Amino acid sequence: RADAQARTARSQALAARAVEQLPLDPEESILLALQAINEESTAEAENALIRAVQTSRVSAYLIGHTDSVEDVAYRPDGKEIATVGVDGTLRFWTVDGAESMSLTVPGGELRAVAYSPDGSAIAVGAEDGRARVYDTATHTLRYETAAADSHTKAIKDITFSGDGTLLATASGDKEVRIWNAQSGELNQPLPGHTDEVYGIAFAPASKNPPGMLLLASAGLDGRIIIWDVAGGFALREIRWSTPVHDVAFSPDGSFMATGAQDNLVVLWDTAPGDVEQWVPLYRLPGHTGWVRKVEFSPDGRTLASSSWDNTARLWDTVAGRTIQSLAGSKGWVYGLAFAPDGRSLVTSSIDGYGRIWNVANEQDLMIERAYGVSNDVRIHSLAYSGDGRYLATGGFDNTARLWDAATHEPLRPFLHYDVVYDVSLSADGSRLLTASADRSAIVWDTATGEPVVEFLRHNTTINSGVISRDGRVAVTGGADGETRVWDATSGAELRHWNDCAGQVFGVAMARDDRRIAIACGDSRIYLRTVDGDERIDLPDEHGAEVTGVAFSTDGRYLVSASKDQTAVVWDLESRQVSRRLSGHANRVHNAAFSPDGTQVATASWDKTVRLWALDQSGSYRNFSGAADRVIDVAFNPVRGEFATAAYDGAVRFYLLDQEELKQLARRKVVRPLTPAECELVPDGRGCAGIDAPP
Repeated sequence: RADAQARTARSQALAARAVEQLPLDPEESILLALQAINEESTAEAENALIRAVQTSRVSAYLIGHTDSVEDVAYRPDGKEIATVGVDGTLRFWTVDGAESMSLTVPGGELRAVAYSPDGSAIAVGAEDGRARVYDTATHTLRYETAAADSHTKAIKDITFSGDGTLLATASGDKEVRIWNAQSGELNQPLPGHTDEVYGIAFAPASKNPPGMLLLASAGLDGRIIIWDVAGGFALREIRWSTPVHDVAFSPDGSFMATGAQDNLVVLWDTAPGDVEQWVPLYRLPGHTGWVRKVEFSPDGRTLASSSWDNTARLWDTVAGRTIQSLAGSKGWVYGLAFAPDGRSLVTSSIDGYGRIWNVANEQDLMIERAYGVSNDVRIHSLAYSGDGRYLATGGFDNTARLWDAATHEPLRPFLHYDVVYDVSLSADGSRLLTASADRSAIVWDTATGEPVVEFLRHNTTINSGVISRDGRVAVTGGADGETRVWDATSGAELRHWNDCAGQVFGVAMARDDRRIAIACGDSRIYLRTVDGDERIDLPDEHGAEVTGVAFSTDGRYLVSASKDQTAVVWDLESRQVSRRLSGHANRVHNAAFSPDGTQVATASWDKTVRLWALDQSGSYRNFSGAADRVIDVAFNPVRGEFATAAYDGAVRFYLLDQEELKQLARRKVVRPLTPAECELVPDGRGCAGIDAPP
C-alpha cells in the first residue's frame, strides 16, 4: 500500500511538472507526462499528457544533419522539403520527415537554400561566397557561380525572382548580387549596405511599377534598402534603430515584414505604389531574442518569425497580434518556410534538427477551423451519421456543412438565412436535418445537396432538431417553447406539444426512433414518444436552464446538460438520478454518451470538455485548448474519438484510447528525459528516462 501511494505521488508530481513546462517546452512536458503514466496512470497524468500533446504542434522531426541546420525550403508543389547546414550538406526530405537524399556541397558551411518557382532547380549559398544550383530531378549540379564574380564572404540568403529568371544572393561582404538564374552569370552587384546583408526578398510582380523589378534587402547596418533591380539602383533606404536580419513580402504585396536585433517583428504597409509611402503598420513584440527570419503564409494572413530565443512565432497580419509561439527547439531557430497549402511550417535550428509544425490552427488531435472563414465564425452544433462516415456541423455563418469523418475533408454546404443552431444525420448519412434561427428546419438529401422537405416552421428560432435513424421522422424544438414532430419525407406535422414554459433548448431521440427527450429553459426535462401523447416528467434536479439531452446507445440512460454547471445521468427505468457530474466552472451546454455507454463527454462554456468514467472511480479526463465556449460534443460511433464544436470557430477531434494517445505523444519527441529533468520532480525523487522513438 505504501508503494502504491508513493507511485501515485510520483505520478502526480511528474504530471504537475509537465503542466508547468507546457509554455516553455512542450517536448519536455510530453516526456514528463509519459513518465507520469509509466509510474501510474492517474487522472492527473493522463490530463497532463492530453494537454502536452495538444500544445505541441510538432508533427515530424528532420533528423540527419550533424550540426546546426541553417535554412529550410518547401518545394513549390509541397511534396519535398530541403535543408542545409553547417555540416555542408543539402538534404531532401519527404513531407512526413523521412530523409530521401543527401548531397555534400562544396564550399564549406551552407547558410541558405531556395527552390526555383517551378521547383525544377534548387539554389544553395555557401561559406565560400558561391551559389550553386542543382537540378531537383537528377540532383546534379547545373552550375556554380564563378569564383571571380562571387561574394568574398559567406552567402547569408538566396532567392529566385518570381518568374525564375533571376537569382539574388546576400552576403557578409555587404553586397547583394543578381545572377542569371539559367546560366549563373553575374548580372550586376547592388552595393549600398555598409555591413553584412542578411536578408533579401523580391517583391511580387503586382508591386513592380512599369519597367521596374523591386527587391528589398536587410542588413546589419540597420538599413532596409528597396532596389529597382532592372535599373540597378536604390529607390529608398529605410534606417532602423538596430541591425536588421530579414525582410519578406506578402504574396499580394500589401505587406512587407522585417525582423531585427531589437527583438521586434515589424509589419509594413506596402499597399501604396510609391515606396516612399511605405510605413510601419504594426510593431510586434513577443520574442525575447533577436529575430532571424520572417516568412508569410501563402494566403498572407499569417506571418512566421524565427528567433534566437529558441522559438518561432505565428502572427495574424490583419489584427497585428501573436497567434502562437512554437517552443521546444533547444537552440536558436534560424530558417523557416510555409508549405504551399499553409498548413505546415518547417523550421531549422542550431540544435541540429529541422521540425515540421502543424500550423493549421489546430493539431493532431484536431482539424483546422472547420469554416476557414474567420475566427469569428462560431460553430454551434455537430453530429455524426450512425455509420460514422459523415460529420455535420452548423454555425453562425448561416451554413451547415457535411464532412468526411475519416479525412475531415469538406463535402458540401447547406445554406440557411440565419444561424444554424442544430444538425442531425440519419444512420446512413443520406439525410441531414438542420435547425435555424430563420425559423425553419430543413431535411436535406446529402448526396445532392437538395432539400427533401423544406421549411418545417416554428414561429420563432428553432434551437434544436433531430432526425430518426431511418430518416423518416424529425423532431424540432423552438424558442417558443414548442416541440413539433414531423414526417421527414412529406413535411406533414405529426405532433405538437407546448411542454416548456421557457424555450426548448434541446431534443433527442433514442435509437428505437420512438422515444423523445425534451430539454427546457424552465429547468424541466420531459419524455415523449413520437406516436403518443403520454408525457413523463423527470424530477427538477437542475433548477436552471437545461440546454441539452442525449440518450445512451441502449436507451437505458439519459444525460442532461445545464446552466447550473452540471450534467446529470438519469436511470430511465427508475426515472431517478444515477450520477451527477460536477466540476465545470461554467454552463455545461451539451453532453453525449460514448457508444459503449461507459463514458459521458460534457461540453462547457468554461472552454473545456470533460470525459467522465461512469464506473465506480468517477474519474474524468479534461480536454482544454478551445479559445472560447465549447458548445457541442459528439462521439464517432465507429472510431475511438469524439468531436467538439466551439465558439472559437474550431472543430476538435480527441482520441479516447490511452495507448493511441501515448503513441501520438512519442511521435512528437526525439529524446529521452534527462537525469537533470527528472531531478526537478517536486518530491525530489528522480525518474528513469524513457526511450525516444526511432
